[in-house]
Amino acid sequence: MKAKKRMSKTDAIFLLIAGFLLGNVFVFGVSYWSAPIEQKDALQIEANFMSYEERFGKRHHSKGIDVFFSDYEQLSIDGPCVDNSIREDLESLPENTKVQLIVHPNSNTIMDMRIENRVILSFPEVQRKLSLEKDGFLALGLICYLGAGCGLISLLNRKRR
Repeated sequence: MKAKKRMSKTDAIFLLIAGFLLGNVFVFGVSYWSAPIEQKDALQIEANFMSYEERFGKRHHSKGIDVFFSDYEQLSIDGPCVDNSIREDLESLPENTKVQLIVHPNSNTIMDMRIENRVILSFPEVQRKLSLEKDGFLALGLICYLGAGCGLISLLNRKRR
């Protein structure tokens, strides 16, 4: 049986720092940006649609859609909320179409999007998908903390020897 190879001091320090930092982002950052909110606490916005751009691949930090308006700042649709019907709805929207939006106050994420009586994004559905995404990031954050703990234990064991 082979003997276990000890983790190098550099690897242990990296694991401790990276695990702690990423764990904080995944646990606390995502919880803040995707926090459950009441519809009445969200930003109610009416804006003129200009265009959209889908985010994916190596160039972007997350998947989703950036939506641009002629009279308001850029907003986004979170990746788990994007499906073919949303793509088709956005593709068919003429420029300068007046859109009613409900936006998450912590992240500029579109929670609800409507044109007159047509619903493109539904608040309850987006809230549900963001909650599932947040739970996934919470699990990922806990794994990062576990890695940080392994790095810390390795450093403490090294110090004892």
